Amino acid sequence: RPRKRVAVNPNTRIAQIESIKAAVEESKRMKAVRAAKKPLWDAQKVAAAK
Repeated sequence: RPRKRVAVNPNTRIAQIESIKAAVEESKRMKAVRAAKKPLWDAQKVAAAK
């Protein structure tokens, strides 16, 4: 006997999509910040190794 599917509220689905998009944008922003700091971190590692 097949299971019955639970109906999904379209408004909830849209809200979840918006939160996912916001998380993706935040991830992109954090990646850019880390990429900007990487040369500084590399320089600190080289200085600490000497």
